[in-house]
Parts: sequence; structure tokens; C-alpha cells
Amino acid sequence: MVCGRVSTEALLQVLQDKVEPSIIKHAQSRPADWKRPFLETPSANREPLTETRKEVVEFPEKDESAGEVVLTFKGTAPDDFLTASVRITSYTLNGH
Repeated sequence: MVCGRVSTEALLQVLQDKVEPSIIKHAQSRPADWKRPFLETPSANREPLTETRKEVVEFPEKDESAGEVVLTFKGTAPDDFLTASVRITSYTLNGH
């Protein structure tokens, strides 16, 4: 954790001079049977979506002056650099 006033240059210098050499010195490796999530596990399967879905979800509170919306999407494979660009378009919710 880093808190307080710290310059970016100072932080990067500490990472380069202190943290990275410590990691390299210990030569830590992953267990032989460990698989990287989203890369080497079934979650890496990125088949195309087969349908379009639209759902209306009622706001679960009487006070509708504030709320939160989370949009997620299924991206391309991590090594698919040619099609990895994504355009996110802003949406108008409830006419606002």
C-alpha cells in the first residue's frame, strides 16, 4: 500500500531498485499443477455469443436519485491484439 504524497518517479525507482531485485533473488515459481485463470482454464473459452438479450431490472429502492450501473462484456483472447480494441458507447438511461 502506498499512501501520502509520493512522486511517481520515486515510487517507480523503489520498485526498480528494491522490489524487482527481491523478486528475482527469490526465484519464485508457480506450482507445477497451477493454471492461470482465464488463460489456461475452461474460462479461457471465448466462443461467440449466440443471442442478444435485453432485460429491464427495477431499481430496488424508493429513492431513485442515485444508483449504480455495471456494464460488462466478453472480450477477445488476451493474445488477440488485432481485434482487442473495444469501443464503448455511452447510453442514456431512463431518458437522462
